[in-house]
Amino acid sequence: MYVIQVVPGMDEIIQARLEWAKIPAYAPSEEVAIRNKGKWHTETRLLFPGYIFMDKEYTPELFHQLKYMDGFIKFLGEPKPLSETEEKQIRFLCNNGKPIKTSYYTLHDNVPEFTVGVLSEMPVEVVSFSPRQRRVKILVQIGSLEFFCSLPAEKNLISEPG
Repeated sequence: MYVIQVVPGMDEIIQARLEWAKIPAYAPSEEVAIRNKGKWHTETRLLFPGYIFMDKEYTPELFHQLKYMDGFIKFLGEPKPLSETEEKQIRFLCNNGKPIKTSYYTLHDNVPEFTVGVLSEMPVEVVSFSPRQRRVKILVQIGSLEFFCSLPAEKNLISEPG
């Protein structure tokens, strides 16, 4: 899996062009709960604006195909593929092409323990969480770059037995 940098705002257009060219491409997204005038509504946002992840081996032909695509900036790195750990993390965040939905947690010593949702399925490094904003910030490393992703999370209101 390779990472390309694109002009922000053209992510979905370039992803569609890559898919049309039979190049599997991903732009991980999430469903965000936003409070406006006392009411909550959801909105879909990209986790890594300006970056697309591709499942195609790098070749000079691929580079030239991308080079002339409006909005393409560059390959991230030399280009070199993501490590196995990075690729696993990105595939997890891609969520099979669907936006990441709210994960639910219970608190243990003021630390969230995820019980339902994508955050319960893979170990993540929680940097901070805000119950009021219904967000959990996690750290994602891709090569030498660090990204802080803010994902939707809510306290599990169902009481646990015991």
